[in-house]
Amino acid sequence: METIGSKVATLRKNKGLTQEEAAAAANISLRTLQRIEKDVVRPRGHSLHAICTALGTSVEGLMQGQPTGGTDRLLLLHLSVMLSALIPLANFALPLVLWLSWREKSAAIRAHGSNTVTFQVAAAVLQWGAFSLAAYAKLMHYGTWPVRTSLSVFCLLWAFNIIYPLYVAFRISRGYQGLYYPQWPKR
Repeated sequence: METIGSKVATLRKNKGLTQEEAAAAANISLRTLQRIEKDVVRPRGHSLHAICTALGTSVEGLMQGQPTGGTDRLLLLHLSVMLSALIPLANFALPLVLWLSWREKSAAIRAHGSNTVTFQVAAAVLQWGAFSLAAYAKLMHYGTWPVRTSLSVFCLLWAFNIIYPLYVAFRISRGYQGLYYPQWPKR
């Protein structure tokens, strides 16, 4: 399935326009056009109508074949991480279940799900490893420094799993579709 960004780039190239010329004709910034063509952001409102007018196409023609309503599932996928505030290890268990049941629905859910689950598994290992280290240090009477440090790491990761999904949900609701969690290096 062709994305909106690739359709805009193809239409622009077929008209023989550079990105600067197309942005000037649409009366939008060059950076906005570049972000749209790279599918970093999905055009809405004025930008969408201005691009369609400048490229001589209709909004319906540009939007044809685009998925509708995928952002609701993406929002739920990312916000499900916050359940770890109530249930231990739910920061990767619920997103894993949602991802496994929805990954065939769209490429965005497949990418965001694997990105979220991979990061949350690593975060859970670090978080509960820090908690276990704090418990071990307390039982072995190693003093307060190891206990405080380990519990601080645990609490910081716990707070991160509450606050960061809200930021991600806000960005997705605004149309930014990039991956939000760090990725493992590819070999």
